[in-house]
Amino acid sequence: MSFSRPTAFSRIIFSGNILQINRSRLLPCLMRFCLLVLVTIASCAQSLEKAPAPCEWRGKGETVTVRQVIDGDTLVLKDGRSVRLIGVNTPEMARKKRSAQPLAKQARRFLVDILPADKVVLLRPGVQPKDHYGRTLAHLYLPDGRSIEALILSAGLGFQIVIPPNTEHLDCLRLAERGAQRTQLGIWREPFFRAGDVKEISAAHQGFSRVKGVLKQVSISAGTWWLDLEGDLVLYIKPADQTYFDIKALHDLRGQTITVRGWMVYRGEQGAVKGKAYKTWIMALKHPNAIEH
Repeated sequence: MSFSRPTAFSRIIFSGNILQINRSRLLPCLMRFCLLVLVTIASCAQSLEKAPAPCEWRGKGETVTVRQVIDGDTLVLKDGRSVRLIGVNTPEMARKKRSAQPLAKQARRFLVDILPADKVVLLRPGVQPKDHYGRTLAHLYLPDGRSIEALILSAGLGFQIVIPPNTEHLDCLRLAERGAQRTQLGIWREPFFRAGDVKEISAAHQGFSRVKGVLKQVSISAGTWWLDLEGDLVLYIKPADQTYFDIKALHDLRGQTITVRGWMVYRGEQGAVKGKAYKTWIMALKHPNAIEH
């Protein structure tokens, strides 16, 4: 009978009924194994430390009651306040002469289902508590602490938006959006919401939109940073928002195709009046999250 040669780790010497371990060969193996375990634990701890905090209620805010949902990201409370959810923008409902965008009704229905009339929820106002319409800017949470905005994004029924100084939950809302994008839910499967080519901008892109094109130039004028894309669109970053951006990183994007998200504004007539060769379309960038590349 023959035996295969034992490894250094498992080699043992039989001496009567006593097993004697070959320590000179085993100890180095054990030390290497322990070192590997320690490195793995340290790596896991570091990953957990960098992981974004969950979009959960943190015990600061107030309890409120829902009266009515207006659309996918706006509702009215029993106390009369109109609330605009922070961090999310959903498809637009029909208004004036514009028809409803795809999935607008689904986004509203989703919010109605989780926030029916008389539903008691948790509210925390943003650092900037009001928008220019007078609406309360706030995060909303279900009684169990789950974020309403994260639920909307996870369902693929809205885009993440970041408008300083209301940047709380930025990272975890980004993860919620990416999960829906990865699995092609809702807006990520709908052709209407695909990033449009900047060279083919039309009236359909007015309002919130995603467009893509090559960044041609980065310049500074009167304290404002200007990013010229190919075609008829220029992006701008006001001094108050520049603290969130890295000007060198923006310069490094020149020549690359980027996708941007934000509110497209038509200014063709303004340029004509001033007699300058302004680009017809303009978009303000408030935070680096608005740039996909």
